[in-house]
Amino acid sequence: MASQLIPPFLAIGDQVSVTAIPEAYYAQTGERLFYADERIWVFKHNPFMDFRLPRPDDHELCLVPDARVGPDIHNYLQRYNSTVFGSQTEFLLSGLGLRALNKMNERAVNPR
Repeated sequence: MASQLIPPFLAIGDQVSVTAIPEAYYAQTGERLFYADERIWVFKHNPFMDFRLPRPDDHELCLVPDARVGPDIHNYLQRYNSTVFGSQTEFLLSGLGLRALNKMNERAVNPR
């Protein structure tokens, strides 16, 4: 079983805002994500992502960059004690129960 990352919007800003999620997910879970939509170009050379078709036992992580989603706001507030979002990426990671990586000292080891 693996997790498929699905950004439902394909605009350039929406795609760019999810580029840090695969590395943070891998660093905190040890699991590589995959994607199956060829229109998503930002993951093409990402070492923490695979491109493949989903299998029946896979599950989906659908990322909705919407600050009006109540449970996601509550998760963020609990984690950061703030209603001011540091970034859309940080907000999406919080909705997944993850935290943003400090790029200076928490880089995940390239799995390839």
